[in-house]
Amino acid sequence: MKAHDHNPPHKRPPLTVDEQLATLEIECRARIVKVRHAGRMRNVVQLSALNMRGDALARQSEIRGLKQLQFACESRMRELVASHILELRSMRDLQLLIQTRSHFQHREWSHLKGSYPLLFREADNEAERIERRVE
Repeated sequence: MKAHDHNPPHKRPPLTVDEQLATLEIECRARIVKVRHAGRMRNVVQLSALNMRGDALARQSEIRGLKQLQFACESRMRELVASHILELRSMRDLQLLIQTRSHFQHREWSHLKGSYPLLFREADNEAERIERRVE
């Protein structure tokens, strides 16, 4: 055995709270870019979940990027819902409309229920109106 095998590996000192906040700010900005390009609601929800611990969690109100990330996520969700509604409005076949609406409800809009319940309700109500119109 070599002498350096017994020494503990060199560890970086933990980040200060200000360094943690700066790191989270950068992470928020990177996620905002990804949110704007996300094509699925599931991806937006995953990107909105930021892992914060300790002192940074207590001082989360100081992270401007966090509010911007939340706003970007909600905006992207609204854009995705609008595109889904537009797709439903373009349909003339009732069976296809019902099938597509079911897909959106179970595969896409289900991600709205926890974070954006009002948006989920708006989307579901509009889809129901479109279905009644096609009938």
